[in-house]
Formats: sequence, structure tokens, C-alpha cells
Amino acid sequence: YGSPYALTALGIFSMQVLSFFLAAGVIQARIPTGIPYPLFYPSKSEYKLAHEFQCFVRAHQNVLEYIPLLIGKAVVACVVGSPTTAGVALLGWVLIRIAYGVAYQSGKVVARMPFFILGVLLDTTLMGVIGLWAIKEIAP
Repeated sequence: YGSPYALTALGIFSMQVLSFFLAAGVIQARIPTGIPYPLFYPSKSEYKLAHEFQCFVRAHQNVLEYIPLLIGKAVVACVVGSPTTAGVALLGWVLIRIAYGVAYQSGKVVARMPFFILGVLLDTTLMGVIGLWAIKEIAP
């Protein structure tokens, strides 16, 4: 087998692919909704399909908001704990966020919640790896 860090690297790479996928959704959503670039927050009074467009924008922005912290946690978990656990958690998070994005883009915002919760559990896994390491280091 290769480097134990390969799964984490693949997870980080797949986050970029996920971001491109969701960004493409925002671009494609502009056509049927009639919302011109660079407008990101159209009002319902101006555009009839503003809510539908916002679902695509928020699906993408939610991922962008989460990625920096998650990559940081994964790198720390990788270095101090388990690179395999960090990689599996990242790859799992990306797969779940694909489903999250598709559910959010459907316009039924509540449909995203099960995927959000699963993503938080994977994030908590990374925090657990870091927390266990810190406890071992502080109180040997």
C-alpha cells in the first residue's frame, strides 16, 4: 500500500471537485431562474424564482464556509492521530455533501438536514482524534 497520507490528500482533492460541482450548479441555475451574473442575493419581489436560485447558492456557500476548518482539522488529525481516519472522514464528508447539495438544490431545504447531521458526525470524528491526542499529551 502507499502512503498513509494518501487518503487525506485524496479527501482534500475531492473537496475541490465538490466545490466545482456545486459552483457549476449555481451557474446552471442562472438560466432557468433568469438571475443575471453577478447577482447572488436576488429578492423575491424582483425575481419570481429567487428562492430556487438561493438554494443553489447556499448549497455551494455552505460547503465553502466549512472547507477551511475541515481541512485544518483533517491535517492536524492526520499528523497527530490517524491519517487513515482523517482520510476516510474527509472522503465520507465529501460524499455526504454531494447528497446534501443535491437535496438543498431541490428547493426543499429541510431535505438536506439528514446529510448535514451525518457530516457533523464525520467532523466530530476528526475532533475526537485531535481531542484524544491532546488529552494523552496533557495528562500522560
